[in-house]
Amino acid sequence: MANNTGFRIPGHWWGKLIGGVIGLLRFGIVGAILGIVLGHMVDRFLAGLGGVSRVRDAFFAAMFATLGHISKADGRVSKAEIAAAEELMRRLQLDPQERQRAIQFFQQGTQPDFDLDATLREFAR
Repeated sequence: MANNTGFRIPGHWWGKLIGGVIGLLRFGIVGAILGIVLGHMVDRFLAGLGGVSRVRDAFFAAMFATLGHISKADGRVSKAEIAAAEELMRRLQLDPQERQRAIQFFQQGTQPDFDLDATLREFAR
């Protein structure tokens, strides 16, 4: 069981803290300042990677839900449309979990109450 009463350093401070300490130990106060600056850049880079993940997830959801919605536009989803979606999953080299998520998004897009505009707005945001 985790103890929540301890001191916790926010994730976006680790690069600055580590860079500052290493710089201080190696080069004194000037090194500490340079280490903090470099640590800040590392923190920003890592935060950007998290942003890329969110964009990828939003794109993934919007793409398969929209594909399902377009497939159902004529009233039914054909075997050819299912095969095309499966081919896309294969070409994207989805692992089993991602493939399952893609199928769920595709199925959501085929539902009568699916809101395409809201999905695309969420992706654009």
